[in-house]
Order: sequence, then structure tokens, then C-alpha cells
Amino acid sequence: MNRTSHLNTVAILCFTSITLSVLSAFYNPSRGYELSIYDSTPLIVWVGLIFGVMGGLFIIINQAYSEQYKHSNFWVIGFFILILSRIIFLYIPYIRGYYSWRGDNITQLGAIKDILSIGHIPSDNVYPITHILVTEIISVSGLPIEFVVNHSTAFFSAFYVVLMFLLSSAVFSTKKERLFSVAAIGCVLFDGYNIYLMPNGWSLLYLPIFLYFYFKYLSGECSFQFNLLFVIILVLYPFFHPVSSVVIIVTLVVIGITNYLIKLFETKKITFKSIFYHIPLNTLLVELVILVPWILSFQKFNLNIRTFYHSIAKGTGPSAITQMGNTLDKINVNGFEFLKLLFKTMGDELIFLILAFISFILLLRNHNERKNNEKVVLVLALMFSIGLIYLSYLFNIIPGLRLIGSDRLVSYLVLFSPIPVGFTLNHLFNMKINIASVICLIIILMASIISIFSLYPSPYVIMPNNEITKMDMSGAEWLISYYNPSIGTTQIMSPVYRFANGILGIVNSTQFKHREPQVPDHFNYTHSIYLGESFATDKYFMVTMFDRVVYVSVWKVVDRFNDEDFEKLNTDLSVDKIYSNRETNIYYIHNV
Repeated sequence: MNRTSHLNTVAILCFTSITLSVLSAFYNPSRGYELSIYDSTPLIVWVGLIFGVMGGLFIIINQAYSEQYKHSNFWVIGFFILILSRIIFLYIPYIRGYYSWRGDNITQLGAIKDILSIGHIPSDNVYPITHILVTEIISVSGLPIEFVVNHSTAFFSAFYVVLMFLLSSAVFSTKKERLFSVAAIGCVLFDGYNIYLMPNGWSLLYLPIFLYFYFKYLSGECSFQFNLLFVIILVLYPFFHPVSSVVIIVTLVVIGITNYLIKLFETKKITFKSIFYHIPLNTLLVELVILVPWILSFQKFNLNIRTFYHSIAKGTGPSAITQMGNTLDKINVNGFEFLKLLFKTMGDELIFLILAFISFILLLRNHNERKNNEKVVLVLALMFSIGLIYLSYLFNIIPGLRLIGSDRLVSYLVLFSPIPVGFTLNHLFNMKINIASVICLIIILMASIISIFSLYPSPYVIMPNNEITKMDMSGAEWLISYYNPSIGTTQIMSPVYRFANGILGIVNSTQFKHREPQVPDHFNYTHSIYLGESFATDKYFMVTMFDRVVYVSVWKVVDRFNDEDFEKLNTDLSVDKIYSNRETNIYYIHNV
């Protein structure tokens, strides 16, 4: 009774701290572009959320340590607190009044507007499943488009945690290991796929359900309904995202071969029939028959495939790691500074990969553990295979892998890592170390805190905040209203076509070119008097607050622009300021 009373107190304090975080964020709204959401948001918001995470972890680990989960479901409260903390953390920008995010996120908003406005999926929509799901939510609920687009990914991120618990139920025979797996990932957000509305991110976060059905199939536990759902997922994934569909194919092959090797070591008999028995050829065929024609139906994929083939044939091009090194050199990051940046940006992934490697060592040393945890071995084999492909991309072992999205594989590498992490943490508990629960709490909390403070781009990780403000959208709407299609655009880091996608939809913004020239460094004032001398024709030029601050603050070392350059721009006789809302300025550049 005393233990339950303590846990009740912890739960109440957690809900109170989370509520205070929400209220503090709401009453301290964003007042324009913020270079760092962490500096602009009151400290109590982050402290309250971290306390909630710590309390949720404490409840789950306490239940596991005392084995009260056998008699009580109070761990569900801890699980709910972790999920709630995760969602609130992802909602902080919108609670504080952010409009949206730059880049692909706002283009996805345009793709959804296309479906709502024309009533069907455009023929050039490569990833329709995500847009269909969001469109259905909007149509059924009647909620504003921007609201659904901004808030839906957080629910998908929370759903991923639920799916990982479901997957762990198909992997582990004991609830304790499942609890450790879900506690480990409860509030660890590995990358921006948890923030942005991106088809690749949604397809990735949904993959645990595929592996869950596949493991059920391998165990012979699938009913007709399970098999039907499994087939539906296989059919949908090529339209969800091609990279995730390729990962499914890799998963089927790797798990099939690993299963064969496990049986081979057990029986010591080699037959060709058995390896084909373990690799589900019919399932592979279904995925390939849908994926290949779908990819080849788009011209841009045909170009990528041809370039990929020529890269392999000729073996040309610098490695990805060389290109990363060149980028880091530009911002003067090397040596110890690189290690610090690596820990800040990928410390949570590294912790999970280290714990996964420990699980590999534990299984390698103990035959009984391997036999009782064959599905953990299968997950590790899958992670190892994805890791090899990613290393091949980094070091250009297989040239051209970047053309098929191999830079995204690091997200797939850690996707299923909570499974071996749960195994490792459970093994730590079984060692009967007195401070085992404290060690587990510290490890998971450390990974959670690293992920929290590296998720949003900020100067802490040498990145500017990716925020789009309402003033940015107001400026873009004004430009689009008076835009002359015969006159092109230029930009620093705010291409007009992205804003046009979000405002008009992709179909209705084709007059805005995707590849317009950027303005030269220092507006070319180091070589010319007028910016207009740098272009062959007149140009529209939109400058947001993001453009004005990024190169005079977080990327100052790049020496692309400074305050003096923007002062000269406002006195340049070849440049007319035609719009300003104090955050976003629009200029008309006359060719000189």
C-alpha cells in the first residue's frame, strides 16, 4: 500500500508538471522568428516535461523491479505519462504559435490541398498514402488543413511507441522485457521524422506493425484476419514510400536467411529447399511486382536509377563521409568539436546502438539465451544488414547509393533498436545488482534528454530553427498575388516555390520554378556596386528574418552575409523594396 501511495504521488506530480509546462508555453507565445526554440521558450517548460519523463520512467522501472506488474497494471499510468510528455514536447511549437516548418513539410501541405481542391490524387504524387490519410482526417473532422498537418505527425510518433510495445509482445515471452523496451523508447525522439509531415517519416514510424505481423506469421500464430492485414500492408507500402518498401524487401530476405542459418546450426543439415522455405518468395514477389512498376512510372526515379547504374559502373564521385567533412570544414567543426557535435546530435542513437551491441554479445556468449530469444537475433541481424548498407553509402563502397535515399538509413537502423535495448536492460536487472534500477533510469533518461535538446534545429547543434512564421506566409501571399510569371525569383534560403506550394497547392504553383539561382555571397558587393549586375534578367527577391539572421549568427563562420551587406541592399539603386511587414521584405531587382 505504501509503495502504491508513493507511485500515486509521483503520477500526480507528473501530470501537474506537464500541465504547468503547457500553460507556460501557451502564455509565452512566439513573437516572430526564433533562432532557437529552446532559448525562446521558458525554462520551466523543458524542466516540467523532463520531470514528467523521469516520473513515467520511474513508475515503469519501479513496477518492473518490484515485479508488481504481475499483480497491478499501474505501469500503464507510467506509459501514458511518457506518451503524453512525448506529444506535448512535439506540440510546444504550435502551442506557442508557430505556423509551420520549412522545406518539404510545407510542400506536403500543398499536396494535401491539391487532393482537397481537385478531388483526386495528381498523377505526379509519388507518396499518396500519407496525403490520403491526412485528407480523410480533414474531411471527416472538418478541422483546418494547417491544424491537421501540424498536429498529425506527433500522434504518429506516439503511435510508433504503441506499435513498439505491440512488436515487443511478439518478440518477448515476459512482460518485464516488454516494459523495458517501451520505457526505453517512450520519450526518445531520434530525428526530425517525429516533427515534420513527411511520407518517408510516416512510413518509417509505421514499420513496427509490419514486423509484428511478420513475426506472428513466422510463429504460426496468424489467423486469417492477421494474414489479410499483413497483405494489405505489403500492398500499401510501395505507395507509402519506396525506401521503406525496399527496407521491407531487405527485412524479408535477411530474416529468411538468418532463420535458415539458425536452423542450419541446430540440425547440421544443408538443403537448398530449406533456404527457399525460409525466404517468403511469394511475399517478396508481391512487394516487387507493385514497387518496381510504381517507381518506373515516374521520370525522376528513372533518372536516379540510370545515374545509380552509371555510378556503379564507373565508381566515380566522392564518398558521403568526404562530403560531410567538407560541410563541417565550412563551419569550422573538426577534432574535438566534431565529437561534441556528434554526441549532441546522435548521442541518443549511439546509446541505443551500444546497448544493442551489448545484447549481441550477451546472445553470442549464451546458447540458451539465443535459443529462447531467436526473434531478438532476427532484429539484430536486420539492424546489422541495414548498418552495412549505410556504411557502404558513407564510404562509397557501393557508389551511387545516395541516389536511392541511403542517407536516410540511419533512421531505419535505430528504428527497431528498442527491442535489443529492452533485452539488455532486462539482463542488467537479472544480474541482481542493487542499483540496477538506478542505472536503467539514468541510461534511458540520458538518451531522452539528448534527444529532446537535439530534435529541433538550434545553435546548440549548429543549425538555425526551421520555423516558418505567419509574417513569412503573409509576405509570400502578397508576392504570389502580384507575381508576374515572366519574371523569375532568387533567394538566400527561402525559395518562393515552397511557400507557393503551401499556399496554392503544388498543382497551382507550377509557374514558380524549383531551381532558381541564389543571390551571390555578400550580394556580390565585393565585386560590384549593384546587385542587379549579378543577374541577366529582373528578379523578385524575398528575404525573411530567417535569411537575415542565419549567416550573421549560427553560420557566421561561413562568411556568406553580414549586417553591412543588408544595409547596402537597402540603399542599392538596382533594388526596390516593394513590400515589408517588418519580418519579411520583398525586393524587385532590376537587371543593370
